[in-house]
Amino acid sequence: LALELGPRWRWSHEAPSPQDLRRFTQGKRKQRRAYLGRYGVHVSFMDAEGTQALIANGDQLSYWNLAGAEPRPSPPQELNKASGTELRWGSTLGMLRGDGLNFLFGTALAGEQEMAGLVVSGRSSLHDLRGIPSGGELGGLAKKTDRLSAGAISPSGAWLVGGTDGSELLLLPAKREYSLEFFANAKAYALEYHDKGGTDVQGLAFLSEDRLVSLSGDHSEKEKDFSIRVWSLDLGALRMRQIAKHALPNRGNAEPPCLLVGLDPTHVLVGRAEGGRVLLVKIEGESITVERELEDLGEPACARSPTCGARGSSGGRRLALIGSGLCTDEGDFPRSVVPGSLSAWSDEGLVLSSRYRLQAEYDGFCSVDVSADGRRVIAGTQQGEVLVWDLGPASK
Repeated sequence: LALELGPRWRWSHEAPSPQDLRRFTQGKRKQRRAYLGRYGVHVSFMDAEGTQALIANGDQLSYWNLAGAEPRPSPPQELNKASGTELRWGSTLGMLRGDGLNFLFGTALAGEQEMAGLVVSGRSSLHDLRGIPSGGELGGLAKKTDRLSAGAISPSGAWLVGGTDGSELLLLPAKREYSLEFFANAKAYALEYHDKGGTDVQGLAFLSEDRLVSLSGDHSEKEKDFSIRVWSLDLGALRMRQIAKHALPNRGNAEPPCLLVGLDPTHVLVGRAEGGRVLLVKIEGESITVERELEDLGEPACARSPTCGARGSSGGRRLALIGSGLCTDEGDFPRSVVPGSLSAWSDEGLVLSSRYRLQAEYDGFCSVDVSADGRRVIAGTQQGEVLVWDLGPASK
């Protein structure tokens, strides 16, 4: 898988100014988040062949046709104008591919108030834009929640789980339309707390239709709880029950998690925010075991922080793709100005297959997706680029 040969297409919507880059690299978490909300690009394919893609950057959304010799992007839609409500879209933090729908999660704004945000998009139009209201466990999220920080879709595509920076987990049916009334009805979805320490949820992955893995981050300065947790889901009754927990050591507030990629029903990859460390974790029943750390010729898997990932297959081989860059949760960075990279790891033994390195100082990857047939990879960067690779013929 020759990622290093470079992408077939490369496009940039807006380059950050030196002042913006300085604010990102020298600023605090909120300033770094605001930067990525403006320049960071999130991408997702909308069909199995990788000929239709959805691109979100800042408060804009565009649909790309990749079927011809050159990509043809639609005119960008402004998320704020499409909602028809008083809510403004603050930033996109991630995108999930569903069955004919894509789900964007991030931050919505009502005046100056931030709240967890969710956008549902079809092939050519937006269906919904909502800020999920606060108000306690009945009828909404906790008042301290100001973003939907992670998400996952069940293997069947019927269920959506979201994680917030207020440590909440939401289990709800994957729908084309949501409403404020939906979230006001406590019986319409399940709400559980990841932990009582207030750490944000930085990663979610389904192991199966009724088993979920979650990864806590580093939001609370008082009660840090870096951990991997496994949940049993009762979808009929809309309930979640924690069945296992594995604590991750904290190296002086320097190693919060920031990446979770599900590989198969028993394995996930967990990335650490500094040092480029990626752990292979095995989950069986109520047992969670760190099997090993991924290495590149004896060095950590990534030169910078692991920031995004995806799994897929190409040419009959199963792959794990890992993007690296600058993470908002790094406590003391940049220790170096090594740009981020996108690396492909063979699923058999998780051996490094190939790597594409960015060139711009402080650049990194925000998102990556693999087409279902294995023909294409699409990625978005922290400085506003979209890159598309042709991998070859479709997987059998």
